[in-house]
Amino acid sequence: MVAGDAGLDNEVSWPAVLRVRPPAFEPLNGHELALVSLEMLRLLDESLSLAELVGRLGERGVAGVVVVGNAEPAAVESAERARLPLLCLPESYHFADLGPAVGRAIAEQRARLYQLGLDVYHQLAEVSMTGRGLRGIVGRLAELTGREVVLQNAAGEALVRVLPVEGPVAGDDVAGGLGSAQALRAAFPRGRDGHAEPPIARVILPAGIGLATPVIVRDAVVSYLALLGVADDFADDDQVMLGRGAAVCALELAKQDAVIEAEHRLRGDFFDDLLEGRGESADALLGRARHLGYDLQQAHAALAVTLDGTERAAAGLVERLAREAGEFAARHQLACLVAVRGQAVALFVPLAAAPDPGPAHQFARDLCAYLTGQVELPLSIGVGSYHPGVQGMRTAYHEAEQAAEIGRELFGAGQVTGFADLGVYRLLYAFRHADELAEFCRETLAPLSSYDAKNGTSLVETLDVYFRCDASLGGAAEALYLHRNSLAYRLRRIRELTGLNLDSLEDRFRLQLALKAGRLVRRAEPPQALSSSSSRSAYM
Repeated sequence: MVAGDAGLDNEVSWPAVLRVRPPAFEPLNGHELALVSLEMLRLLDESLSLAELVGRLGERGVAGVVVVGNAEPAAVESAERARLPLLCLPESYHFADLGPAVGRAIAEQRARLYQLGLDVYHQLAEVSMTGRGLRGIVGRLAELTGREVVLQNAAGEALVRVLPVEGPVAGDDVAGGLGSAQALRAAFPRGRDGHAEPPIARVILPAGIGLATPVIVRDAVVSYLALLGVADDFADDDQVMLGRGAAVCALELAKQDAVIEAEHRLRGDFFDDLLEGRGESADALLGRARHLGYDLQQAHAALAVTLDGTERAAAGLVERLAREAGEFAARHQLACLVAVRGQAVALFVPLAAAPDPGPAHQFARDLCAYLTGQVELPLSIGVGSYHPGVQGMRTAYHEAEQAAEIGRELFGAGQVTGFADLGVYRLLYAFRHADELAEFCRETLAPLSSYDAKNGTSLVETLDVYFRCDASLGGAAEALYLHRNSLAYRLRRIRELTGLNLDSLEDRFRLQLALKAGRLVRRAEPPQALSSSSSRSAYM
C-alpha cells in the first residue's frame, strides 16, 4: 500500500475491473475495489493518467484502488487527497486472475462474517430470553469479543460496563461514559453514507479508543454500545459482533419499553378510577394501589403539570413529560404516582409531614425547572392543598389542575402555583366568563382607565401597587419611585374620578375586587370582544 491510510476502514462491496474499451468500468455504485492495470489503462486512453483516474474514482466513492504496476508520485498524491487506499502489485502479476481472486476472497469473508453474526446473535438473544437483561447481554458480548464493553444512554450516562476477563482495560475514566452525548451524535450524523447497519464509528477516549454504534429503537437513538481498547486493533469480527450486540440490546430495550407501557396503562386506568370515583370503594382502590407499589394511606401532595400555550401538545410529548417526571422523582428517591391525564401529567408526591406544604412546593419548583430544560417548552405546575383519604386525593388533584390553569392565566408561563395561595382568585376564576363580573369591573375601573388612556397617566397601576403595599403610603411611594406628595395627589385624583373613598372598607374592597377580577376577565374574553369597545377593554 503506497497511499490512503485514512481510508483503510472503507467498506468493500465487490471488485470493479478496468476494461480496455469505454466505459472503463461497469456502473459504479460506491464501495467497489477498483482493479487497474497500467498497461490496459494505456490501451484504453493514452492521455488518461493514473492520477486522473484515481481522482475520478475517489469522486465516485470507490473503497480503494489496486494497481498492477508502479504508481507515479502524482497518483500517490491524488490518492492521499481522496483518502483512498492505493495498493500496488508487481507488473508480473497476471491481471486476469486478480478480479476472480478478489471476488472469491470477498465472498468467503462475507460468508464467514455472516455466519459469525448469526452465531453471536443467537447467543445474545438466548441471554435476553433467559431474562438476564442488558447486563447479561453486555457481559456475554465482552466474553465473545475479549474486550471491555460499555452501554450508555443517549444522555451520556454509563448504564452497563463489563471488563474483559483478560487483557488491558481502557481506563477508569470511561466509567462515566464514552463521552458527551453531543460528541457521540456528531459521530453518527443523519444520512450517513454507508452500507453498514447499524453505523459504526471510532471514538477517541482519554486512555484508549472505542468502536461504537448507536442502539436504535423505533427510529430513535436510545443508547450507544461500544467495544473499548487501548489501541486501534479492531477487526471486521469486532464490527460484526458489535452490530449484533446493538441489535439484541435494541430488542431488550424495546421489550422493557413494552413492559413499561403496559404498566403505564395500568397506572392510567387506576388513576382514572381514583380521580373520577367510578363507584369503586376506597378499600378496593387502596388494594389496587398496593399491587402497583404505592401506599395511598400515606399523606400525598397532588401536582398537575401542563404545557403552556393554546395548541394541544404534540403526540407523545405529554407521555414524555410523564416519563421524565417519574425518572426525576426516582432520582430524588420519591415513590410518586405518575400518570397522563389528557393534556396534563398528574403526580402524587408522598409527604413526610402532612400539614407542611413546603417540601411539595420545593419539589414542584425543581421539577418545573428540570422538565422545562428537557422539553425546551414552557410549562406550569399546580399544587393542590393537602386533603386526607382517597376522596381527599381527588379533591387535591382537581385543586392542582385549577391552580396550574389560574397561575398560567394570572402570572404567565413557567409558574408553580399553590391552590392555597390563590386566595380570592379561586372564587373569581369560576365566574371569569360571567357578563356580570365584566360589567362590575367596567363600572368600577373605566373612569381610571379612560383617564389614563387620554392623559398618558398610570392611575390603575398606582391603585394596584397601593393595595399590594397594604395601603401604605410610604411603601407604595417607594415601590413606584414617587414622592409621598405625588402619590397622595394621585390617590385624591382616583377618589375624584371614581367617587370611591379609599378610607372606606366597602369602597376599598370594591376597587381591590375589580382589579383582581379584571386580570381574569381580560384573559377570558375573546379577542373580538376586547377590540369591539375601547371603553370595555380600557380597564384591563
